[in-house]
Formats: sequence, C-alpha cells, structure tokens
Amino acid sequence: ITVEGLQVRNAHNSFSYTNSEGATATYSDSAASIFVERGENLIFRDLVLTGSGNGFFVASGAEEASVSRNILLERSSIYGNGNSGSDRHHNIYCEAVGMVYQYNYISYLRAGSGGGALKDRSAGNVIRYNWFEGGARMLDLVDAQESAAITTVDPSYRQTFVYGNILVNGNGGATRLVHYGGDSGETEYSN
Repeated sequence: ITVEGLQVRNAHNSFSYTNSEGATATYSDSAASIFVERGENLIFRDLVLTGSGNGFFVASGAEEASVSRNILLERSSIYGNGNSGSDRHHNIYCEAVGMVYQYNYISYLRAGSGGGALKDRSAGNVIRYNWFEGGARMLDLVDAQESAAITTVDPSYRQTFVYGNILVNGNGGATRLVHYGGDSGETEYSN
C-alpha cells in the first residue's frame, strides 16, 4: 500500500472532532497525523504532517502477528507536532522491523514540547539523506518496547544505518543530537 501526496494536520488535544456516534470528542494527547496500528509493506511519500500530538507513528505489539514490518517514509515534511510540557510525543515515533526514512524534512516541534524529532525503537533501521532540526533529541534510537520479545531476536536488531543526513542544532535546539541505546532500563534489550 502506498499513501502519498496528503497533508494531514491538527490531530491534537486542543482540537475536537465528531466521532462515529455523532458526538463531539477531543483528540487524545498521543493522536497522530498518521498512525499505523499494525502494518506491513507500507510506503508513505510526499506527506505534510503537522500540528498533531505525534506526526508519524508506527506501533508494534508483543506477538508476531502484531509486529509492523517493512515501512518506508520518504520525501515528507514533518514539523510542529508534540504537546507543550510533555516529552512523550514526537514528530516521528516508530517501533517496527525494517523502518526506512529517506529524503525527509523534519523540523521543530510545537512550542514547549520536549519530544524528539525522530524517536525509534525498531530493528533494522535505515535513516538516510534527511534534514533534521529541533527536538529534545534529534535522533533518539532506543531499545524495543512493546515488540521486544519479537524484535530483539530478529537478526537486524542492533543494526542501524544512519548516513547522509543533515542535523541542524539552532537556538533552543536539541540537548542531544543523537541518543543510541537503552531507554527502558531493560538492559537485555539495549541496542
């Protein structure tokens, strides 16, 4: 499946929507412009994702059937996401096997957000030819969480390829440009 050429914005707790029962509801803190619950062999291209709790989010679960795999995000602009006063929501937050990020423009989060430009818990990452600026951490490449039982035994776990990217750290920028390794305190899952 290929999703391309969309602008998706404002899935944020400061906005409301009409739910399937016809009632007005408020978005959750972790709402995302694009949220992949579980998926395989997906391409996301030429997107603009902004103004949401998370810009681009890919989830995986603890069983093989619920692990997301082989996902490509390319030539997209992702900026202005996150929640003020929180470090739990990011421009990009993914956990999968085989994530590829290429030719993207990832810029500053929502004012006051402590989230990252790209937070990833995947196995077999390729992060190439992207532009990064902003975020508490620009590249936060940490251990698997929900899918740890599956992804940590995958041969591509602990294989992360990062090359050809531009990282710009301006005023009020990242406290760490790159963080690689443990995040959960579970040392057996550390990258």
